[in-house]
Amino acid sequence: MKYQAHIDGLRTLAVLPVVLYHFDVKAISGGFLGVDVFFVISGFLITSILLTQISSQTYSLLDFYKKRAIRILPALCVVFVFTLLMAELLMLPAEKKQVGESIAAASAFASNFYFWSQLDYFSPLAESQPLLHTWSLSVEEQFYIFFPPILFVICKYFKGRVLEIISLACIFSFAFSLYLTVDGGFSAFGFYLLPARAWELGLGSVLAIAIHKSLIIQKSNGLGSLMGLALIVAPYFLISSSDAFPGINALYSCVGASLIILFGSGGITGSILTSKPFVEIGKVSYSLYLWHWPLVVFWKLYSGGIISLPEKISLLLVSLLAAFLSTKFIERPFRGEKSKHWDKVAVTLTSAVCIIFTALLGLLLAHEKLNLRNVPEQARQLSNYVNYREFSDYKLQFRRDLCFITSTSKTNSFADYDKNICASTSNEKPNAVLLGDSHAAMFYGSLVENYPQYNWIQINASGCRPLLKAKGETRCTDMMNWFYSEKLLEESFDVILISARWREDDLTYLEATMNALSLNSSKTILLGPIVEYDTALPLLLARSVLLNKSLNLSDSVIKNKFTLNEKMKDMVPHLNSIYYDLNEIMCDDNMLCKYRTDPNSPIQFDYGHLTKQGADEIIRELKNEI
Repeated sequence: MKYQAHIDGLRTLAVLPVVLYHFDVKAISGGFLGVDVFFVISGFLITSILLTQISSQTYSLLDFYKKRAIRILPALCVVFVFTLLMAELLMLPAEKKQVGESIAAASAFASNFYFWSQLDYFSPLAESQPLLHTWSLSVEEQFYIFFPPILFVICKYFKGRVLEIISLACIFSFAFSLYLTVDGGFSAFGFYLLPARAWELGLGSVLAIAIHKSLIIQKSNGLGSLMGLALIVAPYFLISSSDAFPGINALYSCVGASLIILFGSGGITGSILTSKPFVEIGKVSYSLYLWHWPLVVFWKLYSGGIISLPEKISLLLVSLLAAFLSTKFIERPFRGEKSKHWDKVAVTLTSAVCIIFTALLGLLLAHEKLNLRNVPEQARQLSNYVNYREFSDYKLQFRRDLCFITSTSKTNSFADYDKNICASTSNEKPNAVLLGDSHAAMFYGSLVENYPQYNWIQINASGCRPLLKAKGETRCTDMMNWFYSEKLLEESFDVILISARWREDDLTYLEATMNALSLNSSKTILLGPIVEYDTALPLLLARSVLLNKSLNLSDSVIKNKFTLNEKMKDMVPHLNSIYYDLNEIMCDDNMLCKYRTDPNSPIQFDYGHLTKQGADEIIRELKNEI
């Protein structure tokens, strides 16, 4: 296939926004869309290569797999080894377990499945996963495995219908992606997994097929390439993690990438993309993508969280240096004209053995069998709290999957909620309602213990703000609609305590919600936002012990929660309720917050949820309010 410089330039236009997004450059709120551009490029190039081989009768599936292995595995293997070593030096047992498992998953080209089952790509917890970015490599690798034989069969038995069949598959995949984001939110399945991403790779394939069949001509067109540039660049600034994704918001970048592939060698866009800086960065884009994120994660772990502007610039330069060195000394020796003396079978087998070896090392890391660094007992005890959901205290505290329903409940619906156990009123005791999401459920165990004179009614669902106009998944909206339209109207309560992981947009509905509650309750108590951290609190505490560094949590505190708290306090005169400021008891005026209940026990077990002991401390402060 003839070299096309503007495609290397397009790679730069894809990778740099991803890097800047991961460096937390606020303006590039949609930088993650660079991955979508990569998908289109990969679909186009791979299909072009395959069609050329099939038409010239030189197609060999084994040879294709060997070339892909030589292209992908050597650099990936080195990054795995680097990640293993840094994780062993800087990470705690719970973190090393996740990193080890992710290495094993990425080695099997399945890290997208692993992260889909583990975490939200946009959550703060994702920032401690040095191999999170390999999810997109796994999607591409799965495409490389399944698409070539499928295309060969279609070309052989349905030669005149290749374009129609691939186009139809793209339409189905895109429709599926739209369906997954129909509620206007983020779909983890749609984000991580191939069925909902195949249309992006397929769009590049359709373009390659149309060009191969001479249905369209790849030529310079200044207006067409400029339109493509606008469709790629604008979403980098206009789309964010709070928008529905992938779905329709992934389409703009993919169409833009297709236009640039087709027309991008001409006009001002072509001049930019074929300029030396763009072409050179594009040539190292794979290594840059591989190296930048582990460097960011491990630097954050070492430095304690927020990265300053000088640090971001330094990390960008180090990432570029690592990319150029990796490309020159790891990638290129195994491929291209200068590597013809290498036996491709030997290189492929060596790379495969390396990947298998690092996968085994990953499993050893996950099970704490490497032991290159001793973990102090205090650090171990503190870090164990990230597994708090496995503690007996957690089950009694939250009553998960019974009165607090979640996405992992049996049917992920309101049907999992047991009204008889959780919502029955009493004729013998005053009735009190605990209403909200997980930030309400965390208080249940403490409320029952500290206020046994009440009959506590627990109405909780994860990710569910308890508003008159409920937002969230179906389990949430069904629960809140039942409470506000049935339970609240049929019963009267002595106390309603409402708590949630409040957000700015909740304030619009808060006054109407509190007024509705106060009509059927003798007393309503609104709990403000809890202190939150950008990393799980137990890990912040444990790492300070592990690295023997002074503890500075102020950089890790989520500042906008304090701003939100002030706005909620300003609304109190209009809310017909008692407002309880959780920050007031937990923090001083400098945002220095209480973080332990004893030397080895953090007050919160993740970014913000309280342990049982932590919840006890908060609830005891409510003694005069309930």
